[in-house]
Amino acid sequence: MFKVIGTVTAFILFPQAILAQDTLCYMEWHGEIIDLSSSICNNTRIKKVFLPNQDESKRQIISLENIQFFDVIITPTADENVVEIKGNLTNESNLVGVLPIIKLDVVDQRNNQVVASTSLSVEAGDGINPGEQMSFTQMLNTSTFNYRASLSNLKVKVIGSN
Repeated sequence: MFKVIGTVTAFILFPQAILAQDTLCYMEWHGEIIDLSSSICNNTRIKKVFLPNQDESKRQIISLENIQFFDVIITPTADENVVEIKGNLTNESNLVGVLPIIKLDVVDQRNNQVVASTSLSVEAGDGINPGEQMSFTQMLNTSTFNYRASLSNLKVKVIGSN
């Protein structure tokens, strides 16, 4: 009964689907893909071919508390106009998820003064699995520094996420 009501509702909301040449198995509603295959289609090939990365659960943003950063270093390039921030991170949560935008501060170790701030976006494709490690690199121009700091006395601090 619910299948019939769902199918009728779908055709009322989307009358152009009645005129479709191919069997309608999926539709988008407010950014979500609705699976109609159980009610009007019995061909799962469409899902495998056109929607290979669709998962029943949406990817969640991993909390910064569940991300461990290690081997984070800052090194100047040869011309000393740019510094390169490199490091690794590990997903220590039990979720497959996407990484948040990470905020970094470049700090002068001599006086603990913040020299520059930047944001880091690490793309993880379909998400980062529990225990999975990733590397990241961020370039930062020294002209954005608040004051002239010695490049050999810099360190990087992870301060938060969006």
